[in-house]
Amino acid sequence: MERKVVCTKFWQIVEILKSLDAHEGVCIIPIGAQGSGKSTLGRRLKVALGDVDVISPDAIRMRLYKKAHPEEERVDYGKVWNWLTETNKHELVRKIAKERFAKNVARFVYIDQMNLTRRGRRPFLLTDRLKVAIYFHLDEETLLERHRRRSDKAAHIPEAAVLVNHRKAEEPTEEEGFDLIINYYVDEHKRPHLSKCYTVKKGVSGVQRSIEILEFAMKMELEARDFYRESGDRVARDDVKRLLSRLAKWEESHHRFLKEQRDRLKSGAGWDASAILLDVSEARDILERPWKGRGVEPPLSEEASDFSVIRMALGMETDFRNFYLKAAANTDDPDGKAVLAKLADWEGEHQKIIDEQYRQLHQDFMAQMGFAPF
Repeated sequence: MERKVVCTKFWQIVEILKSLDAHEGVCIIPIGAQGSGKSTLGRRLKVALGDVDVISPDAIRMRLYKKAHPEEERVDYGKVWNWLTETNKHELVRKIAKERFAKNVARFVYIDQMNLTRRGRRPFLLTDRLKVAIYFHLDEETLLERHRRRSDKAAHIPEAAVLVNHRKAEEPTEEEGFDLIINYYVDEHKRPHLSKCYTVKKGVSGVQRSIEILEFAMKMELEARDFYRESGDRVARDDVKRLLSRLAKWEESHHRFLKEQRDRLKSGAGWDASAILLDVSEARDILERPWKGRGVEPPLSEEASDFSVIRMALGMETDFRNFYLKAAANTDDPDGKAVLAKLADWEGEHQKIIDEQYRQLHQDFMAQMGFAPF
């Protein structure tokens, strides 16, 4: 494999990481300023690869604060940071992160912090693990837009600071110790995982807000369709291929449904809560007769990508359902609430189907390994 590669899609990164021959494990070091997408990538890799430990200084800070203030239920980022500064605990956070890294036994360890400078990255490169850099490439306008969406941190981290960090990021090199460098060109419209990217804008009318929700959801559904289509060419089992093909068609029908609703709002006709979602009955029918394999299945060595794709699909449908539930809660129009809640139910049906397929894959795997009955 080349020492430097370019990726534009999440699944490409997953395939590269899965192909690595690393007996001592893999250390993944993302590089990018606030809002680049590092934490989101870490969560998605955990779902896709399974044996991933995400070491997040933010999570460590929050645990330290809650341990000292157990009576507080909701805490914002600024309050935690100020407390750490006042109590001189920033060094403790770094110490905990390094100790956890040193003792880690997971196959993949993901260092979820900015990692902007060679000096800052050095402690995590002194390891026998195979070392992988993921360098986030995105323009400043996109970076700031994404930072603004993170309401918890945007209020406490000035945009000027984000730009300073973005500009001082040092590109990773083989000379500093990386075995593989992934240049990840992030395109805001090329991400299938978009559940937390939409935020309601202040000062916008209810109709315009609903139109924005629908247009965002349309992009989301098309990206999911493309993901299922591309993944269908990479899986081994015929039953998984069929399921992905059906999911791609459903996402396309979702897009048409959303477009019809958006066009109605633009024309002043309002939401159509009586619209029938065509795939619900079909989805329930599939639940009664799950997508089980037929004939001779491929060897286990060829099914690894099937597990990864199904895990990613389950995560995506879960995010979509949560997005529609949140959108329904932020919509005042009763018909709009009904439509969005119906969409959430729709995605819930997909979750059940994908979960059933995953269970079937796991059952077949255990049987082939000789662990049945289980």
